Amino acid sequence: MNGSEQGCQYVRHLVDSIVKRKIHKVDKCGRSCKDSAGCLSTIKQKRTDQSEKQLENNVKGGKWTEKVFHKFLINLNMQSIVISFALSVLLAHFGTICKSNIRLRQQESLPPIPFFPLSSRNYLIDYYTGDDAKPEKLLHYSEIVIVMYYAPWSRKCIQTRSVFESVARSFSKFSDVSFAAVNCFFHRGECRQSYTSHTYPIIIAYIGKQNLMYTGVLAADYIYRWISHLRKPVRRLVTSFDVINFLAEFDNTVTAFFDMEVAFASSYGFRQYIKAALMVLQRHDFLDKIGFAVVTNSSMAMTFSSSPKTWIQFTSWNYTISYTESSMTANKISQWHSEMNGVVKSDELLSILQTKATVIIFMDRQILYPYNWAVSIVEQTIMEYYACGSNLTDKLRSRSSRFSALTKERSYMIAASTVKCPKIIAYAKEVLKCCLAEKTSLISHCFQCRFVESFKNSRSCSRPPLFAFKNRTLLFHNFFCLNIVSALKEEKLLNTCCALFFSKNYEWNSSQSTFEQCAKYRLARNLYRRISDSSPSIRDAFDETSIAGLSCDKNNSLRFIGVDARYDDSILKRLNIHYTGKPVALIVDPRTERVFHMQSEFSGQTFRNFLLAYHVESLKPHLFSQNEPNSTESVNSDLSFLSSISGKSFAALDRRHEDTVIFFSGGSWHGPSASIIHIFHTVAHYFHPFVKLIRIDVSLNELSWQFQMDTLPAVLFFPAGRQSSSRFPATLPLTVPNLISFIVTKCQKELRWQLALSSCSAVCLKRNYERLLKISGLIRNDITSLRLHAFSNYHYSVLFQRLVLRRSKQLRYTRWLLKTISTPKVF
Repeated sequence: MNGSEQGCQYVRHLVDSIVKRKIHKVDKCGRSCKDSAGCLSTIKQKRTDQSEKQLENNVKGGKWTEKVFHKFLINLNMQSIVISFALSVLLAHFGTICKSNIRLRQQESLPPIPFFPLSSRNYLIDYYTGDDAKPEKLLHYSEIVIVMYYAPWSRKCIQTRSVFESVARSFSKFSDVSFAAVNCFFHRGECRQSYTSHTYPIIIAYIGKQNLMYTGVLAADYIYRWISHLRKPVRRLVTSFDVINFLAEFDNTVTAFFDMEVAFASSYGFRQYIKAALMVLQRHDFLDKIGFAVVTNSSMAMTFSSSPKTWIQFTSWNYTISYTESSMTANKISQWHSEMNGVVKSDELLSILQTKATVIIFMDRQILYPYNWAVSIVEQTIMEYYACGSNLTDKLRSRSSRFSALTKERSYMIAASTVKCPKIIAYAKEVLKCCLAEKTSLISHCFQCRFVESFKNSRSCSRPPLFAFKNRTLLFHNFFCLNIVSALKEEKLLNTCCALFFSKNYEWNSSQSTFEQCAKYRLARNLYRRISDSSPSIRDAFDETSIAGLSCDKNNSLRFIGVDARYDDSILKRLNIHYTGKPVALIVDPRTERVFHMQSEFSGQTFRNFLLAYHVESLKPHLFSQNEPNSTESVNSDLSFLSSISGKSFAALDRRHEDTVIFFSGGSWHGPSASIIHIFHTVAHYFHPFVKLIRIDVSLNELSWQFQMDTLPAVLFFPAGRQSSSRFPATLPLTVPNLISFIVTKCQKELRWQLALSSCSAVCLKRNYERLLKISGLIRNDITSLRLHAFSNYHYSVLFQRLVLRRSKQLRYTRWLLKTISTPKVF
């Protein structure tokens, strides 16, 4: 029984008790009359019994209640009538309320709808209900499955939707990778019931029984790079040229030897090594920096190690370390690699900047095409900076030449893709038109070819006897096939058409690498502002202005961080540095709490000079300042007596020839500053136009160290000429009288007189003028009297002369005041 039913029963019980009490009173009254002698006769007694029965029936029938209620309404006033009406309405509906079961009605949630557009169904499956999306089922489609778990309401998921779709479209022609999206927020879905997540989106790659979470930037090029590494986690080194290129391409490398003669692909150690390489790919800061490779030729392995058994080596550009653990598991290999790399866990940028001086280089990395000229310059400079010892000179020279070669190779790849990829697309469209025009003649032949063992092995339908049929000469002679047949043989064109009918992921070009390059090029063309940039010539690592070994003999050595400015330029915005696409270099020194900005255009020469200038302490700190207000803002600011200035304008206060009061505010978000701004407006209106009151927002403008306040808000008074400054006492409350008295005591004497005269009316001036006339007359009389006393008293003549001089000075000031008051006001 709920609370509403109990309340209804209680009200019924209360009404019944009232009715019974009334009946009991009537019954008692009847009995009293019957017991009294000579009260009523037998006839009267019968009438009484009848009246009692009638009264009881009337009470039970409701007539008595209606009569009482009617008399009650007649005697009520207007307020009581309104209250009674409300109660009557409540009682009229009380029975219905008591019978109903009072519960909040819950509206059923709307059924989920597809999160991704329907046009992406060919390369991205959207499980928007959250069902039937188990990894075991998804792995039936491909070797690698990339799944995005999303919540439809999440703003971050909505922003990532187009990013994930563009990456899936780029891999749509690859059969080893498939993409899926799962709604993991719908409460009835299997995903919501199986997993619990407090943040979305989550991108996970499933490779067999191993799952890897993506932890990098939610950008299309970064996700594409991650998937490319997942598809090829380990590189096989066959020739010595492959070894040289592999060691020069990465900063750190991990190389393992597995003997080809002992079925290494199925061995436990090889599987653990592949798993360790995939685990390392979860660290986005390791991508493109660490490479994994395997050597299967024993003679090639002798160039690394003389051991004939399986071994693993970690190689940096200046040292090599071997794996010495007895057991070879994926977790131990991954942990050993992280320790050798010098990174145990990912550090946040803020924690890095708080420890020591750091160089931050903001650049457009374009990670789909690494080794651009800016990255090459930075990496060469870092190697020079940390090169301690003459034995590293040759290694640095070789890596410098390798960087130059990689930069040129990058430019060549971009130029080749620019020319080749549009032709491949056009060629694919022409072949498609030709095959569709001949589909009726080829479809039976192609399906017959599909089930023949020779096609499964060679992927070719042009071999006899399948290609020998009577109507061969009638094929590919329509309008759409004329240009294609002239460039290709009929056998190859037939094979292409059959492969097109069989597979939706057919690759138009015979070269797998070319097709991948074009897919990457199309994605980069949509993302980057300009792919092929004009790079200056990369200078050799060692010359007359080299910084080789600069960090070896310095206690304030620098560390270096690279930031992709396309996705993270918050520091530049905070420092009010506009990023135009060109590299920007900063040095953040937490010890001195200063930031240095390289003003020159970025190049190898200017970057090295920037580092040298820091160590010789010849750099000027960067002080960020907000932009000057435009014309519209200036018009609006003229309506207020409290103007605002920027950090650059604050430096020009030394040349002001008037008293100035500066209000240091913490910004519009700062509560203490916002709570007293009305006081400053009032005081600015009071002193207008004699004293200039100015406000500066220190959250948008950085000032020199002597003007960095420990508490905000703060008030400083700058006299004309700026010989000194005075701060409003922190012990006094900032009120209008206190601030006015502070300014008056610090301003010039002339300004005090101007303030006094400007606040005096005409009657006040007349009264003071008459008073000053009387005072000047009294002073003249005193001077005359003092001179007479000095002449008659020779012994005290010196004292009287001093008094005469003092009173004469007072007379001079009195006459100056009389002249000032008598002059018409010009203020």
